[in-house]
Amino acid sequence: LWVSTKPGPLTVAVTEVKGKVVYRDRNDDPSGSYQNDINIKDMPQGNYIITVNQGDKFYTQQISKQ
Repeated sequence: LWVSTKPGPLTVAVTEVKGKVVYRDRNDDPSGSYQNDINIKDMPQGNYIITVNQGDKFYTQQISKQ
C-alpha cells in the first residue's frame, strides 16, 4: 500500500466487512507518504475494507480476496 498525504501521522486499518480489524498500523513519519506491504496471504477469502485516517480525513477502499 502506498499513500501520499499531507505531512503528519496517519493510521491504516484493514477490516473484515463484519467489522473485525485484522491489520492496523500507525505511521508517525511527518514526510507525507506511507508505504508498506500488507500481507493478506493468511487471511481467508472475502471482502475487506482498507481505511486510511489522517486527522479528520478518511479514505476507504474495498478489496476482495479470491
